[in-house]
Amino acid sequence: MIEKLIGPHHTYLRDALPFLQRVAAKVARDHGDRDPSLVELATQLDIIAAALTAHMDEEESVLFPALLEGREREAVALLFDMRRDHEELQLLLHELRLIARDYRPPGWACNSYRTLMYELRALEADVFEHLRIETRILLPRFVP
Repeated sequence: MIEKLIGPHHTYLRDALPFLQRVAAKVARDHGDRDPSLVELATQLDIIAAALTAHMDEEESVLFPALLEGREREAVALLFDMRRDHEELQLLLHELRLIARDYRPPGWACNSYRTLMYELRALEADVFEHLRIETRILLPRFVP
């Protein structure tokens, strides 16, 4: 059940994050002099990628095995950590959206810039769906 609910999100993120980081770095390099917020956006995306990767790694190596093996005491402590991660990720994504001006590229934006904004919007939607599934569907099945 865990793999079915969460697996597609982890797979998507592990593919999307490196791609987005490369595109964000390119757009910042090419247009950062015209719009310095692009450098900040690339940095924020790197922070988010590191946080998401650490979050997924901990889920896959520690939390999900504890849930599946019935180690409830350990799992409960891990679930509280996960909730803190979720709150942090929501704040990081909110900041990204502010920096990216609601993912609306300016009229002068190149295709890479437009692709970046489109894909950042998709990333945000996927992460929020991931967090919703974990918080509202998965966790109640294991923790009363």
